[in-house]
Amino acid sequence: MSFGTIATALVSFRQLAELHGGALSLASAVGEGTSVTIRLPASRVGSRTAKVA
Repeated sequence: MSFGTIATALVSFRQLAELHGGALSLASAVGEGTSVTIRLPASRVGSRTAKVA
């Protein structure tokens, strides 16, 4: 997987998280790797929920 592909995916995930009131964060340490965290709220006040038939 190329750097450009990973960068594009991270931007998309960040936008999706923010759209739902959440956030994406990255932490990296040389020799240890990178950690990606996506946080989404358990619920949103005033949000609409779809009814499943």
